[in-house]
Amino acid sequence: MQGLVNLKSWGGGQDDLYEKIAKLGAVDTPFFSAINKYMPSRKAERWKGHSWRYEDMPTGKSSAGFLGGSAPAEAESWGYSNSLNHYEIFKDTYGIEGSMEDAQNVEGKAELARQKTMAAINHRLTIERSLFALDQAPVQEDKANDVAGRMGSLDHWCVTENTIDADDNIMSDTLLRNFAKIGGTDKGMPVTHIYVNDLVKDQIDDLFKAQVRRGAGGKVVEFPNYTEVKNLAYSPNIKIVYSRFVEQGLMFGVNMPSLAFVYQRLTKDEELGRVKDAVEKEIITEATLRVNNPFAVCKMENIKV
Repeated sequence: MQGLVNLKSWGGGQDDLYEKIAKLGAVDTPFFSAINKYMPSRKAERWKGHSWRYEDMPTGKSSAGFLGGSAPAEAESWGYSNSLNHYEIFKDTYGIEGSMEDAQNVEGKAELARQKTMAAINHRLTIERSLFALDQAPVQEDKANDVAGRMGSLDHWCVTENTIDADDNIMSDTLLRNFAKIGGTDKGMPVTHIYVNDLVKDQIDDLFKAQVRRGAGGKVVEFPNYTEVKNLAYSPNIKIVYSRFVEQGLMFGVNMPSLAFVYQRLTKDEELGRVKDAVEKEIITEATLRVNNPFAVCKMENIKV
């Protein structure tokens, strides 16, 4: 992605504290685990937010007939649109009383290390929850008025053009096909992942019950927290993923290659100054969500559950 460096190619991915949290994975934070992680190629003043351009896609002409020997077609050019999100600072402080500094838990693990693990899990779950928050638009930081910067969530990019109202109907083949059409027809943004809570996922799984194959090669394959559907209309492959952070009756779809989680600074475990008889540390992340095209995100609402 233009203006970004992938953490894997940069070699910084393992420096991120998230990469070292063994207890948390795709089942707990399925969106964060799937999205690509980046750093800006040039650091800017982060309070201004993270802005980028994305390409306007060709759609073809409605009439292309020309006379033999006629002048060339009128020149066309495909420009760019702009989008903006803001960096958000996530913090979690953990610690122990001074008398517990050398204590161990029942597994023989130092108590401070256990608290670090729990705080790190909480930190990552907070970010996952924020990515699925409803009505969360970007907020520019304003220190003078004590306004903290907030990143716009997936819901921020869901407007009339890429939102379907299920009108209090249960999930059906028609609704699912129309959902896949949003980015998959003329926008070049086919849905790759659908995130739903359990009740809607159950409805979708029931649609494919007769086709489920619990082995390789089947059109529909069930895994512990997601169902993979191959060759669905308007999308070659979709993972339907359970997430407890999506509200019941809602469904979010994304074209994952068009999204990025962008760090202004990687997650750090910082030592806090000791001002009392306690050992305290702080986990801190500063990052935002980038959506390269508005049709890389879509939503269905008011599904009957």
